[in-house]
Amino acid sequence: MTEKTYTERIKVAGDQILSVVRTVIHEGNVRRLIIRNEDDRVLIEIPVTFGVVGVLVAPVAAALGAIAALVTHCTIEIERVGEPPRPSTSGEKPAGEAAASAEQPAEEAAADEAAEKADADEQVSGAAADVT
Repeated sequence: MTEKTYTERIKVAGDQILSVVRTVIHEGNVRRLIIRNEDDRVLIEIPVTFGVVGVLVAPVAAALGAIAALVTHCTIEIERVGEPPRPSTSGEKPAGEAAASAEQPAEEAAADEAAEKADADEQVSGAAADVT
């Protein structure tokens, strides 16, 4: 039996590559990542298996950092296992959606991510204040 796969493409600025890749990998169900430059040439193709995530994190992160230093904009192609998410009619993001979707520019995604982190930090500090 073959697994169903689908691909997503996210356009990001070079300095956002590492953070977007980390977010995508933590979401799960990712089979492969392909980083392409502005001319649609493949810069790096990363098979994402449990072994790669667990063992080769440092070399892959170093390679992504080098690519980020060389490119201004790129496209991250994400091959996922499973059924593609259906578009939501209520405007909510489906669970497991990438930090930046094809419809959402990378700058907006980074701002949303920063706002979510700030909200989480406030909740943690508020909980700590309640405990003491």
